[in-house]
Order: sequence, then structure tokens, then C-alpha cells
Amino acid sequence: SVNALFKNLRSGGRAKTKEYKAWISDATLMLRAQVKQRIEGQYLIDFVFPWGLTKADIWNLDKAIPDLLQHEGVVTNDNLCDGGTIRWCNEIDMAQVTLSRSVFERKKRKN
Repeated sequence: SVNALFKNLRSGGRAKTKEYKAWISDATLMLRAQVKQRIEGQYLIDFVFPWGLTKADIWNLDKAIPDLLQHEGVVTNDNLCDGGTIRWCNEIDMAQVTLSRSVFERKKRKN
């Protein structure tokens, strides 16, 4: 869950929890063994999480993965994600993440 990623410091800052650091280490090893290509530019991401593995809200499960993908150079920047899906599944025992190139044409922002 995103709630377990960071802890508040007495100095007023925030730091990664030891659980998050351990997840990063494990996930990095799995990612490096599985990545077949990198995606330059805009992309779509689809998450499938195993049902029953956690009591976490499904909307709190996806934050750390795009951060890791960016850190490892799989995607150029996680702000280039144009969308995706997130769902539960009974037939898997670990998260599955699929990336694809996006064809969405971004227009200049109006700000």
C-alpha cells in the first residue's frame, strides 16, 4: 500500500520505510530479469494484482511500480503514462504489469 512507502521523520522530512526499501530491492531483481525492451515516450500501463494477498485498497497498490520503472530506465518518465487499467485476479499469486506504447496525441497544456 502507498501508506507503507514512507515514514515521517522527527526533523519534519519523510524517508522510505525499511519495507519499501526491501520491496525495491526484490522488485528490481525481478524487473531486470524480465524486461525485454524499454519504452521511450508515452505509454500505457496495466496492473493485475492477486486477490486476497493484501487488504489494501486497490488504488493504493500502483504508486511504487511506475516509480521503479522510471528509476530502472524502463520508461523515460512516469509522467508520460497516458492511462491504463488496474484490477484484481484470483488466478495469480504475484502482481503482473504490462506496458505498451501510447498513441494518444498530447496537445500543449492550457496553463
